[in-house]
Amino acid sequence: MEKKTSVIWRTLIPTYQRRDQQQPPPGWLDNVTGYDQNHGDDDGTNKLYPPPPAYVPIPEHDRNSAVPNVSVPVVSEDLARQALMQFVGKKWTHSSKPARGMIFKDMKPFTVYRYRLETYTESRSSAWDCEPYTNQFVDGPHYGMSPPPWDVPVEVPPMYTDVSLKVRVPHSSFVKECHQCDGKGKVRCRNCHGKGKRRCMSCSGNGRKKKKRCSSCSGSGRKRCSSCSGKGLKTCKSCLGHQNLLHFIQLSVTWKNHVFEFIPDRYPEFPIKKFEKVSGDAFFVEESIL
Repeated sequence: MEKKTSVIWRTLIPTYQRRDQQQPPPGWLDNVTGYDQNHGDDDGTNKLYPPPPAYVPIPEHDRNSAVPNVSVPVVSEDLARQALMQFVGKKWTHSSKPARGMIFKDMKPFTVYRYRLETYTESRSSAWDCEPYTNQFVDGPHYGMSPPPWDVPVEVPPMYTDVSLKVRVPHSSFVKECHQCDGKGKVRCRNCHGKGKRRCMSCSGNGRKKKKRCSSCSGSGRKRCSSCSGKGLKTCKSCLGHQNLLHFIQLSVTWKNHVFEFIPDRYPEFPIKKFEKVSGDAFFVEESIL
């Protein structure tokens, strides 16, 4: 038996996606209609909100089919003995003679039904993201209002396949000076605190080593910072020196197939994982929208 359903999960309000950067200060990002509601919980996490009630997905295949004529394969004594010998070879370290000489008095076929439920879900989440602004096209609100998360058009993958993709929300982009470097394109080097030199590790900053002048720093006790090449400044990692950032809302869409299997009336000693390698005939298949 096989039953497939598809349901729609929920979406997140936008947060800032770049974990490796300092988040912009409050009020730095513009409000975008449909993405500006504050659903935050007390613990700082984002609440989920469902898609519009009027959203009714159309399935690719809406079918009900029954296959009552299931063929049961006939297992011969030679095939049964071969399977027994393979089992004994893996589980028994002594002689396999009893298995070879075993007499089969009776063999009864036993039909097992496996119930497989596949639930196909789509979830959408949104987060602010940014990239260095290098005079690329800016799809801002002056081109129109941004569509709600569930109205953003995306290419739907084949049903019951796991797919994830990211889509930039239309008309949500705008340019602002980089909040990391205040629009300068460079930031102070953290290794030397902007001084361009660091304490010599060879002499621990003393200038002398074993009562002799340190050859590594020429007796000064300090060396040029290798991180910034002695400049005291480094290129900003956020804007890559371009001074401005293009901010936009990134929509993440995830389709996932959740599989649940149940086998009734099976022998308790037979591991359920063994059924994953067993093929069979589809007895009943139903696909519908939940």
